Amino acid sequence: MTKPSRLVPIVIVAFVTLLLVGLPLQRTGSFSTLIGFLAPTVATMAIFAIVCVGLNVQWGYTGIFNFGVVAFFMVGAYTAGIVAKAPADGEFVTYVGGFGNALGGNDWLPFIVALLAAGAAAGILGLLLAWPTLRLRDDYLAIALIGAAEVLRRVVVEETWLVNGSRGLGGFPRPLASLVAPEHYRYLFLAIVVGLLIVIYALVELGIRSPWGRVLRALREDEAAAAASGKDVRSFKVQGFVLGAIIMGIAGGLFGFQQGAIAPESFTHFFGTFIFWAMLIAGG
Repeated sequence: MTKPSRLVPIVIVAFVTLLLVGLPLQRTGSFSTLIGFLAPTVATMAIFAIVCVGLNVQWGYTGIFNFGVVAFFMVGAYTAGIVAKAPADGEFVTYVGGFGNALGGNDWLPFIVALLAAGAAAGILGLLLAWPTLRLRDDYLAIALIGAAEVLRRVVVEETWLVNGSRGLGGFPRPLASLVAPEHYRYLFLAIVVGLLIVIYALVELGIRSPWGRVLRALREDEAAAAASGKDVRSFKVQGFVLGAIIMGIAGGLFGFQQGAIAPESFTHFFGTFIFWAMLIAGG
């Protein structure tokens, strides 16, 4: 079954479900309540889908067994926070950065800069981890990345001056909040997240269909054959790993803006790694 044909049953089931559930609710006036409740949930699903796009670049196309997804997701979320928030001004709230005021009084520039910074920070972390760890294979690589992610999480918890330690970061600004009424903001944020998901997915697909993407797929199938054809295997693996990390960092930044507040407990291995692997495997 081709990809488009696989989508047909899903679309039909979703449409029929919407009719069966939506029409009775529309008559009772509860439809808007249901949609309002579902909007944040769908936004979270879209953010997780962005993470899975990055993980698919690493594992699905490059063959890198990344069990440290939470590290890049967390770095993206915290980086977005310290870039977009105002400077810390209290004894019990300490963190580096706080560039929100310096980025102007509008509600869109801090958001854009924060997402770019989140992707860049996660990409730099990916580059730093790639060179020593990508020499390892499969389960050894997974163990190394799990360990690196846990070390990073402990640093976030213990070093209170960095990102406020176990108390976490709150007060994320609402991007583009001036465009809509407060009660409609959840729909605007959902549109932003879904739009970014579509753009990121489309760009990744373009990259994977390019000669560069074909090299990544060749690495996944047979590294020895790719090396024999003159390709720099290590360099291409690092590129694929870093690209996936950047996408995960952007998703982490979106997660921070959606939640409004984050803490180290939000980035356990179950939530920040294994759930994404389950989504990727279940989604094919």
